Amino acid sequence: MRGARKLGSIGDVNPIDYGGGYIFSAPEVGGPWVEYFEGLDSDDRVSRIGYGEDADEKIDALKVELYRVDLGKDGPDFLRDYDWVDWEDVAATTGQDPSAYAPGKLRTAQQRALAVQDATSLHGWHNFDSYPLQMTVAELRERWGVK
Repeated sequence: MRGARKLGSIGDVNPIDYGGGYIFSAPEVGGPWVEYFEGLDSDDRVSRIGYGEDADEKIDALKVELYRVDLGKDGPDFLRDYDWVDWEDVAATTGQDPSAYAPGKLRTAQQRALAVQDATSLHGWHNFDSYPLQMTVAELRERWGVK
């Protein structure tokens, strides 16, 4: 993505294959925000493609959904945007102490992105982004600059 700077990551070190994403910021677009893809290993279409000469091309042509979630400028801003989330339930689900989601503990974009990741384990990514970007796997690889 032009002009965007990667601030960190969430999920697997290989986010396209196993799920995860990156935290970005861009002066002309805003930010910070986190982008998340559920991973090819969770897509039944990949197992049906199998192996062979054209398997990589078929996988690259698959349409996938990319979730984008605004992380706010700081902890209080973030918590105002996501006041519908019961952070105590999130803590109970993930085994965290509820204080992990206090404004003072959500100072960095990385901390807020991890809080979103925790909350999606309870609420799902679709509740944070009802209109994910639609793109091919090849477009996602290009967007994130990964192979």
